[in-house]
Amino acid sequence: MSLIVNHLEQYTFEAQTRNHVIHCDQPATSGGADHGMTPTEIFVAALGLSIGVYIEHFCRARNLPGEKFSIHLDWELEENPTRVSKITACIHLPHEIPERYREALRHAAESCPLEHTLKAAPKIEVQIG
Repeated sequence: MSLIVNHLEQYTFEAQTRNHVIHCDQPATSGGADHGMTPTEIFVAALGLSIGVYIEHFCRARNLPGEKFSIHLDWELEENPTRVSKITACIHLPHEIPERYREALRHAAESCPLEHTLKAAPKIEVQIG
């Protein structure tokens, strides 16, 4: 699997994979033009999106109403080195889920590939080409 990140101007970048493109930028207060989410926001959003896919799969497999739910994510930063130190994901379902499924739903959400990746950090190798 691969994708390409291209520098467009100042702090504006685009990431391309398959037929899809997302844009990334810094807010104006940080010298950017605010053309997109910051890398950290995209990182947290990716986790929320991954959780969402697993919630949808869980609900479909059990014929539970799962449409139109939302996931609210909050995160904290630490310094030295700067990093995301905590992410809280709160799932908001517009329909009542039977109590017997609630713990299993939470477990399904915690089983998404990005959560597993964060718990067993991948080796990151940076090369100059």
